[in-house]
Amino acid sequence: MHLRSCLVFSCIFAIPAAAFDLHLVSGDDRWRFGHDDLQAMSVVDMTTETPWTDSVDQYRGVTIETLLSAAGLTTEQRKLRLIALNDYAISTDVETLLDADALIVFERNGDLMPVRDYGPYWVLFPFSERPELSNRDIRNLSVWQLKTIEVLPLP
Repeated sequence: MHLRSCLVFSCIFAIPAAAFDLHLVSGDDRWRFGHDDLQAMSVVDMTTETPWTDSVDQYRGVTIETLLSAAGLTTEQRKLRLIALNDYAISTDVETLLDADALIVFERNGDLMPVRDYGPYWVLFPFSERPELSNRDIRNLSVWQLKTIEVLPLP
């Protein structure tokens, strides 16, 4: 990695989590949600362990349905592309996320989640309550450092 790339990458990790917005894109329409915007929605608390952490933690977030609804979108027959800060991206049907009780979490144990600790936004599943979710497909959908959700056009 070049020195310039290292410096840029290091700077991203130093930015406070509250400085990041979650972007939602549907065609030409774009929305930006910050921590305060998400906190003002119908939030859900979830206590779970994860394959990536060493403890059972309390998370707070919003459902995919809540986020889409805040933008005036429905969940019917939708496909989403989840994109992380490092440009990791994966596409899935909304139904898969809804059926697995996915949350877009923004707090862990009452604190904002910094970039260096899976934040500022993380697509997370109730692994403790639903052990069947501990599979490769769901782990691949557990996008941390989430920056953008694209609503893909219907076929």
